Amino acid sequence: MSRNDAEDVFDSLKSCTSVVLKFVIDEIDMFYNSHTSDKSCMNKIIQYGRHYLIDIITTSRRPANIGRNLTAMTDIFYFSRLTEPNDIDYFRKIGGERYIETLQKLPKFLFLGMEDDKFSLIKTTKRDIGIIDAL
Repeated sequence: MSRNDAEDVFDSLKSCTSVVLKFVIDEIDMFYNSHTSDKSCMNKIIQYGRHYLIDIITTSRRPANIGRNLTAMTDIFYFSRLTEPNDIDYFRKIGGERYIETLQKLPKFLFLGMEDDKFSLIKTTKRDIGIIDAL
């Protein structure tokens, strides 16, 4: 099996154990989805990066399209309004039934935050972010 540049980068990152590295990836489902090979460099970073102080922050318009290896290891989720049935089913699997209706009616700049079993409404604007109501 031949190596590629991404694998070389991951091996280099593994040696940086004195600093926390943060990857911010917009539209993660373009790079990592349910069809991504377990042997891909992205999968290695997602599966084992935490052992090498690598944090990953991702965004996606369609949470149902993200590979489950990533979401299974995600600690904190923020959802904007979801209306697509597959995305609602995805939320139901990880968040339960309780906030489905809230999720479907969220206005612009309001998000449903989920960390462990705690939910909160998060209000954002171009100028600030803050928790407005612990649920």
